[in-house]
Amino acid sequence: MEKLKVYVGCGLTHAPQEYRLMIASFKERLAKESWLQVLEFVTPNSVLPKPDAHHIYLNDIHECVGTADAMIGDLTYPSTGLGWELGTAIEKRGIRTLLSFQKGALVSHLPIGAVQANEHVTLHSWESSLEELYDDFLNELRSVHRVQQ
Repeated sequence: MEKLKVYVGCGLTHAPQEYRLMIASFKERLAKESWLQVLEFVTPNSVLPKPDAHHIYLNDIHECVGTADAMIGDLTYPSTGLGWELGTAIEKRGIRTLLSFQKGALVSHLPIGAVQANEHVTLHSWESSLEELYDDFLNELRSVHRVQQ
């Protein structure tokens, strides 16, 4: 059985450590699903040298969003990069895109409008953790996986 490739995108530049850890935990949990392959964005850390912008672009847009079967994009923290990724996923590739945000976050009208204009895009909100949406996201991803087989 071929695995469904899923990319999880979010804004990390201005996000607190607690949010970063929540995203990492969510991705780790998804990766444990035998039928999913979670594609990894470039994350600078203290051990490796900072990746250059060209490498980040090629990895995140071409290798991840460009090959993904579905994308989960959390809108809780604003990010130009996330906007670019979502534009690629929704408009250029037309792949299943699951959007989420923490209730109370300031979310641009553009992704909300994308949900209204595209049947392959959904929007979900969460209270205290993205984990609240895990089962809903798995159900949506299963429907994409069934179509591919």
